[in-house]
Amino acid sequence: MKENYKGIVLFLLLITFATMFIFYNKIDPEVVFTEHDKKIESIATKVREIKDESSATSEEINLLNHEPIEIYIHIDGEVQMPDVYKIEEGKIIDDLIKMAGGLTDNADLTTINLAEKISPNTKIFIPKKGENLAVEANHMFEENIDSKDSRININTATVAEFDSLPGIGAVRASAIIAYRQEFGSFNDIQELTNISGIGDATLSNIKDLIKIK
Repeated sequence: MKENYKGIVLFLLLITFATMFIFYNKIDPEVVFTEHDKKIESIATKVREIKDESSATSEEINLLNHEPIEIYIHIDGEVQMPDVYKIEEGKIIDDLIKMAGGLTDNADLTTINLAEKISPNTKIFIPKKGENLAVEANHMFEENIDSKDSRININTATVAEFDSLPGIGAVRASAIIAYRQEFGSFNDIQELTNISGIGDATLSNIKDLIKIK
């Protein structure tokens, strides 16, 4: 009887210890999953932050790579505000005229190509109405004196005549006339190289097609 009693007591003690062990070591699944979810969310947040920073850096790099290049251009003649302007590379003469406040009422665009792209560090000259005609008349008179000489006189030539020379174009033609008006007649064809965009190679191509008298 005593042995049975001892056995029952021992059994009850074992159950008690087992219950206490389970109670103190019990893990709440919801708590585990909540902590796990928090860690995952924290990691996901950090990943998103890194991606956002990476994306922002990429955008900054792209902006730097595609930042427009600005060039300086001098526009003179029949515009409202003749001056030196800073303008994005790739712009055309029409854009520059707008920056200069537009044309005057006396502007003559007969020989100006408004759609032509602007070259860096050049001068654009917008002539006055009748200005080209007066020069052309003078040039025609000189040609009648020496009709056999077909070379272009760079001291009397119009924009259209300069434009007809290989490698010149309307922009450089305007620059030549602007230079001529500012510094006077050319004494030597080599002076053309003082004009931006006209180098020795260009001069070599046109030297037999031009004259100073």
